[in-house]
Amino acid sequence: MQEVQPGLFAVEGEMPCNPEAIHTKPYSLVSTEGTPRHGEEIAVRILTFSQRLGRWVGVSWICLRDMAIEDHKTAFRIREAETRYGRAVRRHDFLCGVTRGFFSRLVKSPRIRKKDFFPEKLPATGIFQFPHCIDAGLGELTRGEMLVVKRGEKSMRQDIFFPTPALVSFILERQKKASTEDTRVMTR
Repeated sequence: MQEVQPGLFAVEGEMPCNPEAIHTKPYSLVSTEGTPRHGEEIAVRILTFSQRLGRWVGVSWICLRDMAIEDHKTAFRIREAETRYGRAVRRHDFLCGVTRGFFSRLVKSPRIRKKDFFPEKLPATGIFQFPHCIDAGLGELTRGEMLVVKRGEKSMRQDIFFPTPALVSFILERQKKASTEDTRVMTR
């Protein structure tokens, strides 16, 4: 196996298209209703590495774990910001009530500056909120032969997950079908 970057390995064999041909948005595929929820999210995360490099790569368990840890840290920062924002709103409302509105003329409401509290948005995805969903997604995709797993010699932490032509073909087929349905709806 050829390691392209630490934890990322080149896919051997032909794939139906380049990684850029698949349309993704953060944490989900564009126009692929009917795919397994956790499996779709894992597929996007694995495809994201390929899209960033412009070539098909397999992703190690360590890279997926690190990605989940970063997501968990982001979720924690966002929840902390929600708590700070809630306290600021309550404090502002209390002071406005005690001063009979005089305080509101001096200090703007924190509701106006909500963007200062929330630099990023919390995605409503399984893996983002519950990292154990990674195993469920990997299981769905490997059972459906959408991923090939190269098992590590010593432990699961050395496993590498490669996208298969079946996964890529499935996604392309779903996206093509959805785009033709969107075209029919727009022409009516």
